[in-house]
Amino acid sequence: MAEITIVSNEKWTSAQAYGIAIVCLLLGLAGGWFIRRVQALTENTQVVATQSAISNQASTAQASLPAPPHLQQVQLTAETQAAPLVAQLKSPTMLLGSRILAIFITTLSNTRRRLNTTSEP
Repeated sequence: MAEITIVSNEKWTSAQAYGIAIVCLLLGLAGGWFIRRVQALTENTQVVATQSAISNQASTAQASLPAPPHLQQVQLTAETQAAPLVAQLKSPTMLLGSRILAIFITTLSNTRRRLNTTSEP
């Protein structure tokens, strides 16, 4: 058997190379878009089915729930729960502790400023 060899001295021009690159890019984008679109459609049908099931459950659950509390009720509840904490913050020991902390922070910042001004050339 005889071997057939084809030798071609033709080279692609830059326009041909760019053309085939653009065609491949567009085919890849179209294929990826199509695949993603099909996946999104199947996911959307699953989401719609799940949402309809959840909405059915929520509508039956809402029928059995009491009405939400009014703003004044919520504010009164918050004030009664926070009253012991507010009283503790207003106590003389907390005021003394906050004054000591303020003096410490002021002294610390003044010391740092003095150290920074004396160490500069």
